[in-house]
Amino acid sequence: MTAYLEIEGEASVAFRQGFRACQAGEPQDANPYLEEERESTQRREWNFGWQHAHDQNINFDFVRRQVAMPPEWSQEAIKPWEAVYSREASAFVSHEYWSDTGSVNVFRVVGTMHQQYQGKTWLQFLLGGKRMQHNLQRLMDNPDYYLHPVIRQPKIDFYTVDGLDYYVGSDGNHRTCLARFFLDQEGKSQLHEVTVHHHHIDQAFLHVYHALQASIREHQVAKAIWADRRLLGRDDTAGWKVDRFEPFLICRDLTTGQEMELNQAQAHDMTLDLAAKACPTTASARPSLWRRLFGVGGS
Repeated sequence: MTAYLEIEGEASVAFRQGFRACQAGEPQDANPYLEEERESTQRREWNFGWQHAHDQNINFDFVRRQVAMPPEWSQEAIKPWEAVYSREASAFVSHEYWSDTGSVNVFRVVGTMHQQYQGKTWLQFLLGGKRMQHNLQRLMDNPDYYLHPVIRQPKIDFYTVDGLDYYVGSDGNHRTCLARFFLDQEGKSQLHEVTVHHHHIDQAFLHVYHALQASIREHQVAKAIWADRRLLGRDDTAGWKVDRFEPFLICRDLTTGQEMELNQAQAHDMTLDLAAKACPTTASARPSLWRRLFGVGGS
């Protein structure tokens, strides 16, 4: 990064001064750069760092061998964690399992939480990872680190929602990438002594929630719904735990301000109620969920 600042030092300094002024609450015109120019500057700095790392990493024989005969999987793009675990989906987690000493098949690691690595292929990451040079040297000095259970500092942590596809969490992106290439070469697959987080999502309830949202919009009903969850309990001993949750919905009548809590079955019933109201003959034979729960009419 130092080399970049020498090339475009004045622009970088001016940008940082302006941006810090805005962050500190000074007048908007203290920053001479528009938001898109700030993002463009960050992209240029990142791309420069990526190219600089590439020039260093390609000096390792290990990397040159992978480039010469890349494994087929090395062309797969690294997926974003947000694609399977959105903020909305987090409300429908029924179980969270954590283990401090798990094992993961590195070839089932398909993505990461780190946005700057998402979309890169594994081979691109091997070539351009900014800290790959340091980790490559450690691989050359101590290959047993990837072959046997050892204390890993910092931890390598993985996240999953289905127990099949894993995503790198807050640390371990470079080491996971190296493990894939190195263990492939060694005919192995498991990386031991890693931290595993398994979020089990109640997909059926999430589907019902989406259906109810769509029905409220379609029928223009004066109601708002949102999801939440409550902790039911925890099972644990040393090195692992399972937290159990109960997802639920809150439905507010925007006309009266009255709220009620819905479980999955009740949310499904409300969806049917809204569909029935679109058909008068069906609606007359089916009292609304609101009336059944509160003994009053509701739209």
